[in-house]
Amino acid sequence: MNKHEYRLTWLFLLYGVIAVAVLTFGLPHIMERFAETNTALYSKEVLSPFQLILLSAIISHALIVFFAGVYSFIQKTTQHNLSLIAAISLLITFPIGTAIGIYYLWYRSKSHQLSNRPQYNL
Repeated sequence: MNKHEYRLTWLFLLYGVIAVAVLTFGLPHIMERFAETNTALYSKEVLSPFQLILLSAIISHALIVFFAGVYSFIQKTTQHNLSLIAAISLLITFPIGTAIGIYYLWYRSKSHQLSNRPQYNL
């Protein structure tokens, strides 16, 4: 594992742990706010379809980033596929997630350029 992979592993893990912790402790507050919004709009639904989609996207984003860090840490074969998905989803979380996502995409493009370079035997 080179220094960039090592840094990215810890960045994904740290970001994922923080995101999951914030969701764990903030989910009751979010659900309460959604319920207040629905009552103000005279809706009897607990969650509207839009709120359900939004909540699912936030939860899945946090879990994808966390598992990308875990898979990278234990060096699973699918780590690069999951890390690519996590990096793309991190691009929308400005500013820290965007920086991590750009760093991974830069590293990935740099490593592919180096691996595709022709080898000359002199």
